[in-house]
Amino acid sequence: MKKLNSVLAIIAVIAILAAAFSGCNEEKKTAVANYDAQCARIHSEYAVLQQSISESQALIDAGEKPYDEKTISALETEIANAKASVVEIPERKGSADEINSLVNNELKNISYVEVNERLASAKTALENSIKIMRQVTNPPESFIIERIKDIDGITGYSSVTEDNDPNGMLNKPGGYTSTVYFAYNKVEDPYHVLDGTIVDNGTSGGGGIEVYATEEDALKREEYLASFDGSVLASGSHTVVGTVLVRTSDELTASQQKELEAKIVENLTELR
Repeated sequence: MKKLNSVLAIIAVIAILAAAFSGCNEEKKTAVANYDAQCARIHSEYAVLQQSISESQALIDAGEKPYDEKTISALETEIANAKASVVEIPERKGSADEINSLVNNELKNISYVEVNERLASAKTALENSIKIMRQVTNPPESFIIERIKDIDGITGYSSVTEDNDPNGMLNKPGGYTSTVYFAYNKVEDPYHVLDGTIVDNGTSGGGGIEVYATEEDALKREEYLASFDGSVLASGSHTVVGTVLVRTSDELTASQQKELEAKIVENLTELR
């Protein structure tokens, strides 16, 4: 009888140990599964990040000029930040508790989502800036008209032709490829000197948009106009947007010039 009781006791101990071992084994399996799931997530995010880095660098390397040069350096910075964010995944080892601690305290803190979002945002900013530069690089006359026709205060507009071009520069080397003059209702004309056509009145009647084949040509023209600033020959404000020269009337006040110029530039550079 004593022998039977001993055998039963041994069997009971073995059963308890087996149950305990089985429980520990299940805990470790769960911990390992959690570890593997986090590793899979990290690898997936890493792959997306690497693709974004590659595409962003390719965009910069293409060398296309953006409207805002700062978008290039901003993207370069985010590429560097993205590369610096990459860390090695800690090796799995130890008990279930140790693996769970590794998962909760380290693996769950590894994420490339936010850095990838910042990189994607900077990439989009550069892409949009390039698109803007394209649309203000020797745009067609129709584009200029489309962008100024709804500006508050502009009451009319007219394109120059070779027959009525007041400067005789249309389509000549270094000259503009098109010019659109416009009338503006804040221009005061107490002596009725602006009684001709919109083209006849020129920039004095409101302003003009001159389009050039290259940025260099536009800047040369702007530099020429700037030489008369502050003199009796001053023709108003002037600023270059891509290869487009935006001019406003000297008959406007400085604040009116700035307001009108800003609205024109905003419309020309808006992506629609």
